[in-house]
Amino acid sequence: SISPPKAPVPPIIPKNHIFQLDHARLKTAREIRRLSLASYKEEARLLGVTDFLPLKRTSVAIRHANGNFYGYFHQETLAAVIELEQDQAVNTIASLAVDPRFFRRGIGTKLLQHLIALSKGRKIEVSTASGNAPAIALYKKHGFRLIRRKNEGEFVIVTLCRARDKN
Repeated sequence: SISPPKAPVPPIIPKNHIFQLDHARLKTAREIRRLSLASYKEEARLLGVTDFLPLKRTSVAIRHANGNFYGYFHQETLAAVIELEQDQAVNTIASLAVDPRFFRRGIGTKLLQHLIALSKGRKIEVSTASGNAPAIALYKKHGFRLIRRKNEGEFVIVTLCRARDKN
């Protein structure tokens, strides 16, 4: 497993903390993939499918991703990861994966709140399968609203948006 970054860190690393991950490092990309596979296997089971695109993402693809990855560490274990892609108009959550050993502990919420804070009021979008009720509930709880439904093969993909904060 990977450890939280060595520098800069506070003198005492909090027991649970979020760090930006250096996904270009092979070791880090492999750990992100390991966690993602475990999480997306559960999502595929929830959706009743075996051929699920997120399960095909390789460590090489993660290393070359254009976005930023943020990891939630429980002690020294990477428990969850969120991937943020940014352009001039919108921030996009490209992935959010929680290690199944850490389900139902509020870690997805903590990562999502962290990303919302990083977005500094910008519009945020995320897409997921319509059958992924836990993810949809999480996003709606944080102010995301359904903006689009699209049939993609055996899935209906929904896109949710959190509007810009009015400052």
